[in-house]
Amino acid sequence: MFYDAHVHLSPLLEKECIPKLKGALVNCWDENEWSRFLQLKQHGNSMYASFGIHPWDAEKKNYMTYRDYYSQADVIGEIGMDNVWCEVNVEKQRECFLAQLHLAKDLQKPVILHTKGCEKEIVEHLQKVRNRYCVHWYSDPLYLDAYKQEDCYFTIGPFPSYDCSVRAVVEQVDCNRLLIESDGILGFEWILNKKIDASQYFSYLGKIVEEIADIKCAYRSDIEKQLEHNFYQFING
Repeated sequence: MFYDAHVHLSPLLEKECIPKLKGALVNCWDENEWSRFLQLKQHGNSMYASFGIHPWDAEKKNYMTYRDYYSQADVIGEIGMDNVWCEVNVEKQRECFLAQLHLAKDLQKPVILHTKGCEKEIVEHLQKVRNRYCVHWYSDPLYLDAYKQEDCYFTIGPFPSYDCSVRAVVEQVDCNRLLIESDGILGFEWILNKKIDASQYFSYLGKIVEEIADIKCAYRSDIEKQLEHNFYQFING
């Protein structure tokens, strides 16, 4: 049984996988995904929702439209800035990000961050807006220490053995600030460059745990217990 601290919805995961997780933090991008999350939550396992306007959608959506969703969500996110994988105007991204960052602070809710290519600016904002933060799939070694100084959590995506920057996060971040994530079925398929089925989803989550244990020279059972503790500590404080 695993915890997935950052998972996006898809038909396969909703039907076969997420209901079987021991705990899941499901990222909802819009009203439709929020409704699908509520249906999943009826299965009764430890299922939590994050909600936020992704930087890729910063020009399309107004955060004020979604105030009720932010209020109901357990976590705000994923939010942030991205100058690598999108061409959305950076000023618009910044405006959207900061509005949500301050809203999360006002609501006293933790935040999932998307930082691609904008690591320096984002951590400077975190230094001014204190909260509980988790950096999703962090990959820039230059500013890792700055995020550690803000006591951030880090989700480890697939896979440390495939990506030296992901491995560096595992090596340098204390176990009590690590979580694991799939980033949804597409996260696994993107890194592996192949389609995967439901049974592989769980085996790949296990692979991430195993690789963390190897890097940390720890027993897998101890890492699993720590990841479980971290999951609830990040969400609930």
